[in-house]
Amino acid sequence: MIFSVGVRYLTITWGNQRRFWKEFDNISDPFCGLGEAKLLVQVNWLEVTGKLSMGELKRHNGDSIKTYEIFYVVSFNEDAYGWHSAPVKFTVKPRVEPLPFIEVNLEEYRKKHGQWHEISGGRFPVSGEKYVEFGMYEVETAWWKGGMHLAGVIIKAVNDDDQTAHTKRDQQGGYSCEKL
Repeated sequence: MIFSVGVRYLTITWGNQRRFWKEFDNISDPFCGLGEAKLLVQVNWLEVTGKLSMGELKRHNGDSIKTYEIFYVVSFNEDAYGWHSAPVKFTVKPRVEPLPFIEVNLEEYRKKHGQWHEISGGRFPVSGEKYVEFGMYEVETAWWKGGMHLAGVIIKAVNDDDQTAHTKRDQQGGYSCEKL
């Protein structure tokens, strides 16, 4: 099972100000019914956060799943800018990885403009915690960034045997998804 959280359920700094972010409906979407997106027009302070109930994940999968991985669903315009010198940090709490964040340079994704990408935001264990909190940040440079579409996040169960995230598709070629 793959879970999705649409962009409207995420907290985005300046997300309601059209000079920084614009909303899009009815995007062509291969990811779990994420039919909306926000376009990052321009910011020099990128901060996107979210929070999920651990109980929701347990309710859908019981105790069979021990670890999940969160992915941010993004695409870039051809004229996207500012991603070459501003690595983005991804956090998740509680977490599996020993480091407090994952740092990713999104320039390689920007070069593949016009297609949707799943960018890992880290793994988290199913634990006694009440919530899992996650975030995407670039707040340490003064670089202006723009041209990125954010559709939301998807959460995939991690296969305990080979440590890969499940990506099983249904008969129509899409994912078996549940919106949280």
